[in-house]
Amino acid sequence: MSDSNITPLPNKLTSETVVNEEDEVGELQERKITINPTDKTTETAQSILSQENIESDKPIQATHLNLDFIKEDSGEDFHNAIQSAKTFNVEEEIKGKIYLTIESKIYGAFVDAYPAKEYDENEKKYLLENGLAGFVVKNNGDIASVFKHAKCGIPGLTSKMIPMAVDLGGNHLDCYNTVLPKIYSEFGFVPVAKVEFNTDYAPDDWNYARDDQPDIIFMIYDKTFKEQYSTENISSKNEIEEKNKKRINKINEMIYKLEYSKNYKEGVMTQMSKIES
Repeated sequence: MSDSNITPLPNKLTSETVVNEEDEVGELQERKITINPTDKTTETAQSILSQENIESDKPIQATHLNLDFIKEDSGEDFHNAIQSAKTFNVEEEIKGKIYLTIESKIYGAFVDAYPAKEYDENEKKYLLENGLAGFVVKNNGDIASVFKHAKCGIPGLTSKMIPMAVDLGGNHLDCYNTVLPKIYSEFGFVPVAKVEFNTDYAPDDWNYARDDQPDIIFMIYDKTFKEQYSTENISSKNEIEEKNKKRINKINEMIYKLEYSKNYKEGVMTQMSKIES
């Protein structure tokens, strides 16, 4: 997000959906990945790929990874890692004449890559140790730049990154009204404002043919909501599915009832007022 008076679209969130559509529908499955944040500088995704001599057309599976998320000190390294994820396979799709069409598998426009200097201003930035996934918690608690490289073959990293971001002080985020609000609601985020898609501020690489013009949803962390719809202590698959269905229906209802903010800035103001209250 920008602090300027002319507000562009948000950090288009932040999810594994950035680069891999299949992860959007696979978010709710079980995963076991060790998270261990420590102070250690991480190399960029490109340098890791080069060192490991991994073929560019093959995903990196979990067996090849150290699965720790590492605190990243370098804003430039974080910027390079997310840029690598956002632009992966763009040239190939352009050559194949499917870039920005309904057949495209690139989702980089859903996530903002901020200038390296801006990442340097925010201390809480983390990368998977191989540089292929990461997130930032801004100084004001905004969870931003959550990404996963298409080459990263680990499913469900959002279910590790978002709770970790909350533990680090993250309490709000925004996203497009696709499957994302339903995903983030699993971790306790509820919608409090919405604004219509504005083509004047849309990213240059936005895929209108495939993604249309979804509203932007502003969400805040609500511990009570998270506990109410938690499936942690439920063993029955049918009961889990039923509770998840109720949660998703509730989120859809909440989004529907929201009045539209006049612009992105007003949406942020409403969001922040809900946090403070």
